[in-house]
Amino acid sequence: MSAAAELSAEDRRRRRELLRRHHPDVGGDPAVFDQIVRTFAPGGPPGADRLVFVRRQRGWARLRAWLTTRQRRRRRGRRVL
Repeated sequence: MSAAAELSAEDRRRRRELLRRHHPDVGGDPAVFDQIVRTFAPGGPPGADRLVFVRRQRGWARLRAWLTTRQRRRRRGRRVL
């Protein structure tokens, strides 16, 4: 059972509020976010020694990347069995 499931309703509400406020996607500090995650789930999932934040491209760069991957998929020849 996860550590989040063992929290009371008030602690879950507080945890969610803190995570939303300090999430890097909304301008929060990644170090503070990491500290909050580790405070509420000290064990964490196995193999999760660190948090990794991946930022997606925005605007035209994201559209170009999507089109590029789509074209690569289309270039494959059809397989006939």
